[in-house]
Amino acid sequence: YLEENAKWFGIYDGHGGPKCSQFLKDKLHEHFFNLDWRKDVPSALRRAFIEADSEWRKKGDNSGSCALVLFIHNNLCYAGICDGFGACTN
Repeated sequence: YLEENAKWFGIYDGHGGPKCSQFLKDKLHEHFFNLDWRKDVPSALRRAFIEADSEWRKKGDNSGSCALVLFIHNNLCYAGICDGFGACTN
């Protein structure tokens, strides 16, 4: 996803196999950009982690991933981190 003055960077470190980290690489930013992120970036980032976690759990795969995300918009930086994909904080 590309928007002027908006950049998304993510590092995903899978455990128990690469499936979850690949899923996050492909989907986490989509969850974020499908939300009304312009009104409240921290809440949208938190919600994106929760939605992606929920979608992943429905797949029934036991692999997991840590995720570190940096989102930059209009020269402001926001970070989100999730370890084990279940206990997410921003």
